[in-house]
Amino acid sequence: MANDASKRTAARNHPEVQTLLDLYASRRFGEAAATARRLISVYPRDWVFPNLLGAALSAQRRYDEARACYQRSIALNPRHPGTYNNLGFALRKLGRLKEMTSSCDCSWACA
Repeated sequence: MANDASKRTAARNHPEVQTLLDLYASRRFGEAAATARRLISVYPRDWVFPNLLGAALSAQRRYDEARACYQRSIALNPRHPGTYNNLGFALRKLGRLKEMTSSCDCSWACA
């Protein structure tokens, strides 16, 4: 149990987080997605990496896959408003407007 907690804390300070963000900023979305997937395997209980994977997938217009990533991130941390906002964007692109509204409401509730 303590090992899981230390891994969750370590994930946010992991040097590859910046690498992942740099790949995304450089529009290298495929590489960002691959890096995020690898980091999820190392830190499976950290919400940050599924959220970032969702962003990389959304940038590639892979909205259904992104939706699943955002939902995983929310399951791990239901208090992060940005993830609900990201989920709402993916749902809008999928034409799931009622769910999008609900997700956006959750974003406001968390803020």
